Amino acid sequence: MKYPRILGKLTYILIYPAFRLLVYNTKRAYVLVTIKDRVLITKNWIGMQTEWALPGGGMKVGETPQQGAARELKEELGLAIDPAGLKQVGSKFYKSKFGNVYYIFEITFKDRPNLVLDKEIAHSKLCTPVDLQDQKLGEVLRSACKAKGWG
Repeated sequence: MKYPRILGKLTYILIYPAFRLLVYNTKRAYVLVTIKDRVLITKNWIGMQTEWALPGGGMKVGETPQQGAARELKEELGLAIDPAGLKQVGSKFYKSKFGNVYYIFEITFKDRPNLVLDKEIAHSKLCTPVDLQDQKLGEVLRSACKAKGWG
């Protein structure tokens, strides 16, 4: 079941201070999913997100960055992949404005896989790298675009 966007915004406003403390200084893993010549971008249902992002999120204790990224793809998109099939994008890791360390990986599909969007994902779409220049991109997605040389 998808949650209404307004519910996500209200939840975010009410729990924002606790949420920031909870995710501050955490390790996170994201995946640049390319299908043919297009990139899959998403927006989560929770929060005041007006920016497009990559699928991914917080790593669990004991996970490698690749394992965390593969788990997040399974949870958010229904894609079961081998973590070894993920390729590092850009530098080994990035540091966010909130103190998080995040890793960006990529995986490319020749044909569109069967995506089962999780309730966390409010919106998703496929864009060409050129189309991304006209979108409002979040910090992680901007880092991935820069590392790929996409504007």
